[in-house]
Amino acid sequence: MSATGVEPVAHLDFETRSAVDLRKQGVYRYAEDATTSVLNFFWALDPGGGRGLWIPGMPLPHALLEHVRRGGRVIAHNAVFERLIWNLVLTRDRSISLLSIEQMDCTLARAAAVGLPQGLGKLADALKLPERKDTAGYAVMKKLSRPRGYAEDGSPFWYERADHPDLFAQLDAYVEQDVVTEWAVHNRIPDLSPRERRVWELDQRINDRGAPIDLRSVHLAQAAVELVQNQDNRKLWELTGGRVTSIGQHVRTARWVAEQGLPCESVSADAADALRPAASALGLQDVVRVLDIREESGKASVKKLDAMMRSMSTDNRCRGSLQYHGAGPGRWAGRLWQPQNIIRVDPDRDGASLELLFALLETSNEAPALVETVAGMLGPPVQFISKGLRGMIKAPPGRKFIGGDYSNIEGRLGAWLGGESWKLDAFRAYDAGTGPDLYKLAVANSFGIGVEHVDKTQRQLGKVQELALGFQGSVKAFLSMAAVYRVDLGPVAEVVRRAVSPDFWMEARARHDPRHGFGLPLDLWTALKVLVMSWRMTHPGVVQRWWEMQDAAIAAVAAPGTIAPCCDGRVRYTMTAGFLWCCLPAGRILAYAYPRIVMRETRRPLPGSEHLDDEDLDDSNSELIRRQRQVEFWGMISKTKRWGRKRLYGGLQFENVVQATARDIMVEGMFAVEEADYPIVLTVHDELLTEVDAGFGSAAEFREIMSRLPDFVPGLPLSASAWEDERYVK
Repeated sequence: MSATGVEPVAHLDFETRSAVDLRKQGVYRYAEDATTSVLNFFWALDPGGGRGLWIPGMPLPHALLEHVRRGGRVIAHNAVFERLIWNLVLTRDRSISLLSIEQMDCTLARAAAVGLPQGLGKLADALKLPERKDTAGYAVMKKLSRPRGYAEDGSPFWYERADHPDLFAQLDAYVEQDVVTEWAVHNRIPDLSPRERRVWELDQRINDRGAPIDLRSVHLAQAAVELVQNQDNRKLWELTGGRVTSIGQHVRTARWVAEQGLPCESVSADAADALRPAASALGLQDVVRVLDIREESGKASVKKLDAMMRSMSTDNRCRGSLQYHGAGPGRWAGRLWQPQNIIRVDPDRDGASLELLFALLETSNEAPALVETVAGMLGPPVQFISKGLRGMIKAPPGRKFIGGDYSNIEGRLGAWLGGESWKLDAFRAYDAGTGPDLYKLAVANSFGIGVEHVDKTQRQLGKVQELALGFQGSVKAFLSMAAVYRVDLGPVAEVVRRAVSPDFWMEARARHDPRHGFGLPLDLWTALKVLVMSWRMTHPGVVQRWWEMQDAAIAAVAAPGTIAPCCDGRVRYTMTAGFLWCCLPAGRILAYAYPRIVMRETRRPLPGSEHLDDEDLDDSNSELIRRQRQVEFWGMISKTKRWGRKRLYGGLQFENVVQATARDIMVEGMFAVEEADYPIVLTVHDELLTEVDAGFGSAAEFREIMSRLPDFVPGLPLSASAWEDERYVK
């Protein structure tokens, strides 16, 4: 205790240099590298415990060392960096106490938990602090943190303090200003709740463990991809008369396609799908071949192989690939090799092919032979290697993976929050093996037919309905989700038109406006609108929740300090201290910064018109258009990655609550499997991956643990699937 009776805390900020690229290779690879060294650090003990700058050659500050030895709290922005630099770099030639996860306090994590920017500069701007990051000093830090050049033997050489005192004086001022700014941030943003503190500590342990990489398979796959792409680059050069020399030349390829007589602005995957049949019809076979080569060989996902290698530690494990509270309302974001966006595979369709691919990777010694065999037995090598990226995560000898995945948890929570009892019963029946697939049920309800009559094409439409429409999405959302799952929309117009009444078809068509038609043929747009309208009519409870939540947020912002409940009291909104707070079923809080009420011309469904939405603003039912209050708040805009104004509407609120509650359920599962001695090494969306000894545990036990229902979601039909394998392949 200090003389004031307040437990002291330390603020700490390091500046370092290294030949390792911190952004691309990550802090774990960075901190363990022999070229990484400390340029300086600034520390401060609060209250009244002293402060100062340390540079190499000085004795380490005794007060700070004692604080760390006693397990005192240490505050830093992105605390994992300070912890690893202290533990792996500062201790190389010193015997000092290590920093533990439990004593670290991360202001970056705390900012993320209340919806604020994570970068210190943007965070200080968002909080309107008088203390700001030193932008000129930042440029100096970037200069001094990288090698000045390399000697003939490949060793780096640097700017040195003795030779450039002015630059290092700026660096010293910069690190001090960072601590001043971080201190101001610390005093302005709330601490993590005790429960969230446990989540963050678990996140740190998961990142410390890392996921083990099959180094041999990655090396061979890299060589195979490079070989195929070099061959295909040569083919592109030949087909285009030298105009295109690389798969990565997107703009050049689009120009060349246009020069062949086919209007073309982009050769992205979606654009190529539309271009290919048109080129074929025009007899432009070289265009078709160029597009095919790009599809077969240009998978961006195989770049993950390089990212894995860059970020891998000396023990062949990738660490630091997860970011706490980095995505959505509390979910993890992927970093470095981005595990959150691994290519989707269908185990039923691709399982046998992937087993063969990994058998070939384990037995092949040369890339040419591997490429030839994969091409002959499976198909385009780059495509299959892309599908096999997940399996590059492989347990070490004597170890295995046990993993589990929550089954359609967002769909279940949407029905639970929406009070759609019929759908909850359907989930229970499906789990018991006595009811139909929910995607088939969605289409059956939309078309008014028996589930037994739903064919494969219709089931795919049901899948897209369920995944795209629950958060107030309409035709645009349907198109986006159909693209994600590669659903062929070609036959949709005819399928839907045959399945619904002529009156319903014409009602949907009457809502068409070319300004909101997304360039679709009228019949296709109408068919998608029918699917949107019918889904909403069969989910009146969900639709009602959208408006309830929107009204509750408006009421809370209009009357600060009051509580506005919705969803039968399971969700509550209130506004205090410049934030709109949403209390979730688990008790966790979502935050929306600096909310305000604005007037917006919008459509509010009248009785009997619950299927209308913003895309219908300009249809003939002009009497339904009204001036309506809505909430705007400040947040990170996903497209621009900038901090700016965003609109809060019912569908977004419902999505936030559903996804946040799904995350809270998964967190309970994470705590439970950890307590049962299943150490987590990775989490991807609603999936957990653990690594255990080969003779330990079982998929059945793991599934049972994950499926335990938390008390904050009574009556939710919760289900999980589980598996075990030496590779991460499920």
